[in-house]
Amino acid sequence: MAARDRGTSGGTATAVRHWLTPQDVSRLWSVPMGSVYRLASEHEWRRERRAGRSYYDEADVRRTLAARMPTSRSA
Repeated sequence: MAARDRGTSGGTATAVRHWLTPQDVSRLWSVPMGSVYRLASEHEWRRERRAGRSYYDEADVRRTLAARMPTSRSA
């Protein structure tokens, strides 16, 4: 799992975002890879691309999967 600090904004520190690969999402929430991509598109997860790889914002992933799977494991 990747984390990246977004730095400061007007002198106050912004929250650190945690980024998950599609493989992380699939493994942590037992979601098939094809569903990860579909959910990311349908729910407009924030995405960052680095070196040709996609990373999804953990908060967006949790929000979607918590609503979709009430008994989901917390990662």
